[in-house]
Amino acid sequence: MKSDKKTTLLIADDNKGFCELVKESFSKESDMEVLGVAYDGVEVIDKVTDLKPDVIILDLIMPNLDGLGVIEHLVKNEDKPKIIVLSAVG
Repeated sequence: MKSDKKTTLLIADDNKGFCELVKESFSKESDMEVLGVAYDGVEVIDKVTDLKPDVIILDLIMPNLDGLGVIEHLVKNEDKPKIIVLSAVG
């Protein structure tokens, strides 16, 4: 039997245009729900605490706290979300 539970996502990237593109794309999926968007690492940690997403799509290069710092912080949590790292380095 298929579960009706949607996979919840948090999108984390300092590029607002990219975040909107990813949010729009995932919002079309019936089995996924975008809970929010974060534009820097500190905001990611706050939103993970508040929203408790199943998955974070995480950029590595962000202001205030980079993606690696976010990962280091989240590894300490028992209830940590899955993390997909998606980053472009020029």
